[in-house]
Amino acid sequence: MSFKLKTALGLAIIQGSLLMLLLYVSFTELNRTAQSGVSEKANTATQLLATLAKDGVLSYDIATLENYTKGIITQEGILYVKILDYKGNILAEQGSPALLNKKFRADSNLSSVDDNVYDSVAKIVQGGTSHGRVELGFNTNIISRDAKYTRNRLIILSFVTLLLTIGFALALGRYLTKQLNALIASTEALSNGQLDYRIEIKTNDKLGITAAAFNRSQAANKERSLHRE
Repeated sequence: MSFKLKTALGLAIIQGSLLMLLLYVSFTELNRTAQSGVSEKANTATQLLATLAKDGVLSYDIATLENYTKGIITQEGILYVKILDYKGNILAEQGSPALLNKKFRADSNLSSVDDNVYDSVAKIVQGGTSHGRVELGFNTNIISRDAKYTRNRLIILSFVTLLLTIGFALALGRYLTKQLNALIASTEALSNGQLDYRIEIKTNDKLGITAAAFNRSQAANKERSLHRE
């Protein structure tokens, strides 16, 4: 394997390892944030509706409660919503019939969800007394959709970064190889007694300093050779 390829491969392995670690940390944090965001959004929407519906529940204003449910069901991710009185009678509801008819069980966190629906509940309280409740279901598939989109963007960005790193490593390896080949050629010229051979100096880095030192050594060797003659 050439020096250039070894340089490119080494940098690619280092960069790839760092990117894999970065992706793992990013995906873990992304999932945690997305999960907490869904439960927070669902609970906030449920509590807000419970606050808005309080007067309607107390006065049994069904028309107003129906308007509330029709409004909130249009929000992205909300699959069903129910407003019930203290006896459990449904005052207003909107959403999927299948979800409305199933037995309600509130989810405490996203890990307890087994049907892709986060079920949230909020009591309607007045003067310390519960007069009813709001039940709401939120689509947890939104997490997968948004998280998948973000993950794909991160993967593409990481892949592009890795390609740029490989390109840079190949360019660097080519540059170093060219400089080293010049030094190798100079040592071969020295071993063949070519005292007029000089290395073209193009940089001021370590390789350039080495080339300059070789040229000075060649000049000194030629001068000694002339004196001996």
